[in-house]
Amino acid sequence: MSRTATKSVVDPAEAEAAAWDVLQDEALARLRERIREHGAPPPPYAPIFDNVFVYRFPSNEDNTKTASGLHIPDIAREEVEPKSHGLLLAAGLEARDHLRTHGVLVGDIIHLGRFAGWERLAESEKSGKGRKKLLQLRVQDVLGSEDLDERLNGRKPTMRIEYRLYDDTGMHVIRPIF
Repeated sequence: MSRTATKSVVDPAEAEAAAWDVLQDEALARLRERIREHGAPPPPYAPIFDNVFVYRFPSNEDNTKTASGLHIPDIAREEVEPKSHGLLLAAGLEARDHLRTHGVLVGDIIHLGRFAGWERLAESEKSGKGRKKLLQLRVQDVLGSEDLDERLNGRKPTMRIEYRLYDDTGMHVIRPIF
């Protein structure tokens, strides 16, 4: 009796789906860590369609004193420019599809337009104890991701950009390396 060795054939679609699952698990762990690090409040509800919740990082500028140390009264203070980046906390299903197509995952540090979206108070903050707000915006207002740059160009890339020729679309896609 002779034994024949059986080769295990891995379906490329299954391998890619498994690679996306690993990336998503890493992104969720990174999200939990960054929420603790930055003190981001939880979203008040789950966004739907193409809406996303972002915790905009607070500005570090102190506009209560001049460079020479003189106190500036409230009336004369200029509004501090909000930062144009933050932490992507939650996304609706259409937004997740759009973001995943471009390699962006929930938990990434993203850049957004200066006047994008509208502010929402988090549930725990409505009692007046804090001033943390979330920014609700459309997925089209997301300009880029610092983490995507690391996944594409970092020391150990986990994603790559490919050009599709095989399905007649002729478009670029971002796919995980598996």
